Amino acid sequence: MEQKKKTAATSNKQEEIINFNELLSLSLKHWKWFIVSVIVCFTIAFIYVKVTPNTYQLLANILIKTDDKKSSLASKMGALSGVMSGMGGLSMSDNIDDEVRFLSSHTFMKNMIMDLGLHTDYQIEGFFTNDGLYNNSPIVAEIDKNILDTLTANFSFKIIVKENNITIKTKIDKKKLPSVNIKSLPYILHTEYGDVLFKYSEHPAKKLPYTLLVSICGADFTAEAFQKTVKIGAASKKSNIIGLSIQDQSIPRGKEILNTLIEKYNEDALDDKNKTALNTGKFINERLQALVYDLSEIERAVENYKDDNQLVDIKAETELYLKKMGDMKGTLVYLDVQSQLIKMVEDYVKDPSNKYTLMPGGLGIPKEMADNMQNYNELLLQRTNYLRDMSPTNPVILSLNEQLDLMQKNIVVSIENVKRDIAKNKDSWTKEESQMSSRIRKIPRQEREFIDVQRQQKIKTELYLFMLERQEENNLTLASTTPKAKIIDDAFSVWKPVWPRRLRILAASILIGLFLPVALLVIKGFLTFKIEDKTQLEKLTSIPVLGEICKNKNTDPVVVKEGVTSSIAELFRLIRTNIRFILTKPEEKVITVTSSVSGEGKTFFVINFAMSLSLMKDKKVVMVGLDIRDPKLAEYLSIPPTASKGITAFMSSDAIQPHEVIVPSKLHPNLYLIPAGPIPPNPSELLLSNRLEEMFAYLRDNFDYIIVDSAPAGMVSDTFALDRVSDATVYMCRAYHTHKSHLKFIEGIVANEQLKKVSLVINCTTAKSGYGYGYGKGSGKK
Repeated sequence: MEQKKKTAATSNKQEEIINFNELLSLSLKHWKWFIVSVIVCFTIAFIYVKVTPNTYQLLANILIKTDDKKSSLASKMGALSGVMSGMGGLSMSDNIDDEVRFLSSHTFMKNMIMDLGLHTDYQIEGFFTNDGLYNNSPIVAEIDKNILDTLTANFSFKIIVKENNITIKTKIDKKKLPSVNIKSLPYILHTEYGDVLFKYSEHPAKKLPYTLLVSICGADFTAEAFQKTVKIGAASKKSNIIGLSIQDQSIPRGKEILNTLIEKYNEDALDDKNKTALNTGKFINERLQALVYDLSEIERAVENYKDDNQLVDIKAETELYLKKMGDMKGTLVYLDVQSQLIKMVEDYVKDPSNKYTLMPGGLGIPKEMADNMQNYNELLLQRTNYLRDMSPTNPVILSLNEQLDLMQKNIVVSIENVKRDIAKNKDSWTKEESQMSSRIRKIPRQEREFIDVQRQQKIKTELYLFMLERQEENNLTLASTTPKAKIIDDAFSVWKPVWPRRLRILAASILIGLFLPVALLVIKGFLTFKIEDKTQLEKLTSIPVLGEICKNKNTDPVVVKEGVTSSIAELFRLIRTNIRFILTKPEEKVITVTSSVSGEGKTFFVINFAMSLSLMKDKKVVMVGLDIRDPKLAEYLSIPPTASKGITAFMSSDAIQPHEVIVPSKLHPNLYLIPAGPIPPNPSELLLSNRLEEMFAYLRDNFDYIIVDSAPAGMVSDTFALDRVSDATVYMCRAYHTHKSHLKFIEGIVANEQLKKVSLVINCTTAKSGYGYGYGKGSGKK
């Protein structure tokens, strides 16, 4: 078993080598195809690289800054020093993927396109290619930006500018409008979509005449195109660097596109950062105005109280108690400030008009509540960014709304908890104050009342100073805001064009030029349904091939003659030699010649093959014309019908003897012929006659070889009726005439043993060097 596998593998390898050798031989035969193909492909590639404008790669890199540290806003307010802490800004955890998506968003691209006017393209028509114009077109076309937002059609204009005439040809999508001839510009073209204004720019044309091609597309359509053209992505998964790239034929335009994208990104990021500070500033200003009014009222009350009670100094004996009382009062002041701050924030949060607005920061409120408000602001900013590309009814926005509402409720709950804690502490300190008050009951009522008034004044003063400090810090935040994206590399161009790659294209054209002829030869082989030569015939079938017969360039059907050593004559002699390996017994003399269809050279082969046999010493040969439906044998040899009664007459009449139908061929003394005779009405039945065996018995006794010209086996069954008197069968094929499918029919005959010792001969092949043994070409003689 293993030996069989090795043998099969060796056979396959040899077959591959043979196929490669055949392909190489066929390629060398058509070497002119390769030269022409290489020249044509190289010429096309050379013209292409010459007329194709260069496309450059433009790159830019930015670093996204992350702001993840919280600044502590502590103010020193006497007793409040070191206690209160605030929130100076939002803690943002930047997601690079979100930033990349934002940079490449449709809205962002659309804004960039509108700023740079990329919705309009200008080109100067050239002989082979058009030259692009960016910011230097001699004529500009303007259209209302409101129309561009909703424009769904594509405008194409061909402006032919001559010395005293301007022609404008307009095409909207596939619809052509009538041409317009004008003397000069400006000119307004009225269309169903809107008006287009044509006017001269500040860049005059270098020469006249010229043809300007202008195309205008809608902003949305152009944005979609640039979303595919501009490539934006992170340098790596853990990197905060974003790379931008674009391939463009205009280096200035490509640079301006990338730089504008970065500039607009920073502007948008600054707007987001300033929203919180602006909202906080508004809140602080409102609180300051209210505190100014409260302080004025309290100071007026202090002044009136002193006047009414004539209070100038405090008794010395109360200094110790007042000092202790002051400490307690300081704590109560702190708690009151906290309570009022919480009340202010609570009013702001619960106000319906402040829904989905940023909450104020940096007010010194407790850390837990400040963290909740900070998380609320971060989520709100995320919602604002999504609203740029999504509608309010988008499921993502609705989900964010639910989260914001829930977080607002949590903030309200945390406010209630803080208020409850402050109230509890205040009650505790109030009880201690009551205990201290019992110790100073001797202090005059006026003094106690004055202290209460002073306490209110101090609360409002400290709160006013705190708000002033927050206002300055907020202003500093607005003034010191830096861009979110740090530019690492401004837009720059790779010096070598990315297209066309001239050397690669030229090298590829040579390879294609070499490959095309091979592909054509292979395809030609697949698409050829007819047998071409002996080699192909041997590959397609396992039936033995006796030989091949090359084309007969002469009009004489007899090509084998004594002394002739032409290529075709030598091929018949080679077949004569090979047939002796088929007829291995002395009694085997009858050779039937047939084919699949008519026109494959069956009769031509019979005459010349019989002639080659008769040239052997002392060999008598007879040709029998048994193609009784369409006899050609006698006609080829120019033998008149009256020369013999024919074999059909012999088989039809018992009175005719075998020797009476045999006539000399006039080609050679040892070559004889039995013509077919008259065409019978019942050829199939006639061939089944016993007279046929009687005739061939006579021929076997008197001749060395009997060559039978039978009917085509693929058309009628006559040939199969002759198998009983035949010893071998030569099946004729013809190059570029016999279909490959006929070989399956022949193999079926062999498999079913319908004919004896079938072998093949291919006719009408191309003559090869070596035939004739060097005695010359054509019909050379010794």
